[in-house]
Amino acid sequence: MPLNLAQNPLSSLKIGESNVLKGIVGINEIYPNETDITAAAFTNAGSTIANTGGNESYVVSGEVGATFSLQGSAGATPPSGTQTLAVSPTTYQVAIGDQSAACGSVQRNPTVTIAAQGTSVFNPVNLQTTSSVIQSAGPSYTSNATVVNISVTNSVRQTITVGGQLRWAAGSVFNVSFSFTTANNSAISSVILQNNLGSTQTASDNGIVPQTWSSGADPSNLIWSSGNASLDGITSGSALFTMDASAPSIASFVCSLILTNKDCFQASQTTNSATLFP
Repeated sequence: MPLNLAQNPLSSLKIGESNVLKGIVGINEIYPNETDITAAAFTNAGSTIANTGGNESYVVSGEVGATFSLQGSAGATPPSGTQTLAVSPTTYQVAIGDQSAACGSVQRNPTVTIAAQGTSVFNPVNLQTTSSVIQSAGPSYTSNATVVNISVTNSVRQTITVGGQLRWAAGSVFNVSFSFTTANNSAISSVILQNNLGSTQTASDNGIVPQTWSSGADPSNLIWSSGNASLDGITSGSALFTMDASAPSIASFVCSLILTNKDCFQASQTTNSATLFP
């Protein structure tokens, strides 16, 4: 119990010109003006709690009037500012963050650290100042199982022979169709359809519902993207390609489906290709 002058604790005590190091009345130390903090911990320290978090009880014991602050980490949020013991022990509620929807979040140890303030001290001096609980991990990422199919047919056939090798020629028309299945269609970021028909070809929309490819796209690198319009629910599409110049001896088409992280499905890219000889 501190020794006060009016409402303020004495900062020094003398007998004559000599400092008093310690004052005791009966068995109670009344000087120096220190208040003890004797215990501080979660009531369930070391126990495992749900990944949904919530409030956990944290108890501080010591002398009435002891002052301290609480610092939280790893998802723990204790009361802020300087705390003063009005009764001992006092129970504080520490908020533990919810990681039940945080995909891939690992098991963690929400921790509270107590720090003495003012003239308060820890008794014993080596009092454990940190206390933790164990919070279960959040949901794991799941592979977004994806299958991409692509096919190509030639509706107008034009050919040319170069050095004894038959090649596709200007005017050839190719109808390319693709389809795909995913575990989570709402995770689709973009669909890319590429070919090797050259830079002077033209492409026409032959139906991907509900949108055409992104505006200004290079016909050799058509892109259907979520930035252009919603891709939710899309499972197929197609396009017509018309050559304006000679191309290689093999017409090659590649379809790529790109998925983002969503609803705990992992980002991925799945690709399939189709070729057609003249």
